[in-house]
Order: sequence, then C-alpha cells, then structure tokens
Amino acid sequence: RILLQASPGDVSEELLGDLPPGTERVVEAELTFQQAGKVEVSAKAISESSNVEASRKIEVEVQHSHLVATWDGPAEFYQGNIGDYILTLENRGAIEAVDNKCCITIPEGIEVVTLTPGVSRSKNQLRWDVPRIEVGKSLDWKFQFAMNVSGDHQFTVDTTSSTGEPAQASVQ
Repeated sequence: RILLQASPGDVSEELLGDLPPGTERVVEAELTFQQAGKVEVSAKAISESSNVEASRKIEVEVQHSHLVATWDGPAEFYQGNIGDYILTLENRGAIEAVDNKCCITIPEGIEVVTLTPGVSRSKNQLRWDVPRIEVGKSLDWKFQFAMNVSGDHQFTVDTTSSTGEPAQASVQ
C-alpha cells in the first residue's frame, strides 16, 4: 500500500496489490494546494507481506497569484452629479491569475450611468469574469455613477481567483 501526505493535510492511501520481485510500478498523484508557501509532501510504500517499507519526502514551493484592487475617482460630489471611477486589478503574484470573478456592490440610491462591456447588473451588484491576468499586468474598468442621494456611500469590489486569495477594495 502507498500512503501520501501533504502537510498540513489528510493522508491518502492507495492499495496496489502484489508487486513481484524485481519489478516496479509508477503511481501518479495529483495534488491541489489551497495556500501558497512551502509544503512538505511525503510518500511511504509499505509491504505487509514482507515487512518492508520505503519513504521519501520532498518540499514543494506553492506559488499563487496575488490580485490587488484599487479605485481611482473623486471622493466628494454634489448630489445629482455623475462620478467617474476607474477600478484597477493588478496581479502582483508569482503566477497568472486564472478564473477571476469580480463583483461590485452598489449603495442604495446610486444609479449606474455607463457599464463597461462584459459587466452585467443584478439588483445592487455588478458582476463579470476575467479569464486571465498575467503576472505584473493590470486591467482597468471604467464606471459612471449618478450620485442621486446625499451622504457617504461606499462602493466595494470583491474578487476571487482559482489561483490565489480573494481581494477586496472600497471607495467612499
């Protein structure tokens, strides 16, 4: 049998059956890591019939994308004016950001004047997908909002990526 462990994590066990003397068998394993950093992976082969075992450890450096979201636009308006904002997503990680999902929450009483192509609206949220953002690259989205209600209003963007941690940014 084979035991495979990536610390911290669960142990996976596979029963291989008999292996005749002088032969070998390749066992492939696919590991999915959820966090960046160094991870120790260990494998152990155990023969229950001949009381023999062999083990091997390797250290894997797991890299990830790191999205940073920033807003650019004015902080104050007179009620009834239109605010122009630019949202920037930058990948400051070690690998490309893949399968990115973005969502902006719009405060009540604020109207969306123009919408960037590819962005859809559902109630008080704007949503869109970004297939890839290369390392060191950034992408911009332009939004216009009609400030129809006085007071402090906060726009928040939340992003997720299959290759990194979620990111969030707000402007008030």
